[in-house]
Amino acid sequence: MKVFQSQETTWAELPPDTIRAVRRRTRGQGFVLAMSLAIALVVAIGFGPHLNSRLIHPQSPRPAILYIHGVLFASWVVLLVTQSALISARRMKWHRRLGLLGTAMGIAIPFVGLRTAIIMTRLEASGGAVPIDAQASLALPCFDMVAFAALCWSGLLWRRHAAYHRRLMFMASAGLTAAAFARFPPAIIPDSGWYPAVDALILAGSVCDAVLERRIHPAYWYGLPAIIVGQSLAMWAFHTQAPAWLVVARGLLR
Repeated sequence: MKVFQSQETTWAELPPDTIRAVRRRTRGQGFVLAMSLAIALVVAIGFGPHLNSRLIHPQSPRPAILYIHGVLFASWVVLLVTQSALISARRMKWHRRLGLLGTAMGIAIPFVGLRTAIIMTRLEASGGAVPIDAQASLALPCFDMVAFAALCWSGLLWRRHAAYHRRLMFMASAGLTAAAFARFPPAIIPDSGWYPAVDALILAGSVCDAVLERRIHPAYWYGLPAIIVGQSLAMWAFHTQAPAWLVVARGLLR
């Protein structure tokens, strides 16, 4: 009883600004968990209906890299939700321990993702010359993997700065939903609307900052515009079949 009263007194004696800051941080952690669950839901909706026909019981054999890709990316989403839940529960020791696994996965994802995109592009050509439109479309997964690497690896470097780390990892994970959004029914996500959907997820994070922190964190101020510029360039290379990009794509597909 004395301990409880002591804790109650300590909380009551905290400065009002400190109390408000703790409450904002708690609400912010709840938002991160909610957005992690939203990312998991997007992935489930985008890939779930195609899982059986494309991976479990495909009409033709699938390359091993596709299964590695699926397991790795799905595990990343599960880890994202788990880590967000651990933060909300203030289980920081377990969060740091799982962070070692997250570091290994975060380093592997760009290489596995890019390799999968290259192999699947070749496979769709059925052993012949890869069509120009397929070469151009390679710009999209390439950008996605470069963006993920830039954001995730920056987040790993800033892991001791929780405010930057949390937002960078969130943006990196949100970027992985582009492929899932692209598989949504056109009535929900129109053609070429997957990047605006990704940006909406990240924008929700900046709005949360504006509401809870009364300012938008620099990670969003610089990160989101850079992402939009990169997305625009990738879409431009895809739609225009830019000769400069086609040279790069052919080099990757050799």
